[in-house]
Amino acid sequence: MKKIITETDLSFIKSEQVKHVAESEYKRLLDIFQSPGSPYNPGNDGYILVLDESDTENEIKQSFGVNFQDILWEGVHKVNDCFVGVVMFNNQFGLTVIIPDMLWLNPQWRKEIVKHVTQ
Repeated sequence: MKKIITETDLSFIKSEQVKHVAESEYKRLLDIFQSPGSPYNPGNDGYILVLDESDTENEIKQSFGVNFQDILWEGVHKVNDCFVGVVMFNNQFGLTVIIPDMLWLNPQWRKEIVKHVTQ
């Protein structure tokens, strides 16, 4: 799982398709949280997580505090063969989660995330 906190972190994403989605979501975070005199603060505002092939249920539980099927999604949509979901932990802090819809995606996770996709 890749944590995107700064623009530099985007360079660690190998897939151009996924990187494009992450760049767009990062810009959205800045647009939402950054204002004059109040810079974006990932520790307070949240950040982006990009799931990858090596991620396990244990890593999911470490990041979200629950198993994948128990994540409380605020919303999920599909962009360029990626699921993009939001998980809120309080009124301000949330995670934007990018899940590439690739063959390696755990079928149980895919089945669960598809339930939450909105148009």
